[in-house]
Amino acid sequence: TGVRLRRQQVERSINEYTLRFLVNFFAFVVVSCFLAGAVVLLGTFYEAFTAPVIGPTTAASLPVGVDECVLEKTVTQLEFLDYNTWTNFTEHCCCMPRPTRADVPLTELWACDNGLYKERQRRAPDADRITPVRNFCATKFLKKGKYGPKATDTVPVYDAKKERYGVQYEGE
Repeated sequence: TGVRLRRQQVERSINEYTLRFLVNFFAFVVVSCFLAGAVVLLGTFYEAFTAPVIGPTTAASLPVGVDECVLEKTVTQLEFLDYNTWTNFTEHCCCMPRPTRADVPLTELWACDNGLYKERQRRAPDADRITPVRNFCATKFLKKGKYGPKATDTVPVYDAKKERYGVQYEGE
């Protein structure tokens, strides 16, 4: 009976040790999984925050408090990235459609040699028909011609009153 009692004490001690080990091991696994999930989530936010995609230029995207003397340069940087003009921009960037949902405007995504991407919104989601100034992903702007729109060598110019780039047409 003494041996049996001693054996029961040893078995109980082994069972308690095994149970403590399993509880601690699974607690460690749960904490590790939680921390790994948090790191993945933070990495996703960091990637989105540091993505080299420049959104469409709007009045809201212009920096506040920029002096008039550098405003044109700032808008040029937002519109053409590091390429100064539409011609240089289209020589160093290629266009592709941006995957969209039904409630998102039709958007071009321009991938550039310098590693940056520029989004250009082409149409609001509720606009069925628009008069295009430029065909989707085209590098040439259109002008009304006698036999329909035709491509021209017109390029966007900076309009200081509107604080943005636009295509100007004479007589229209």
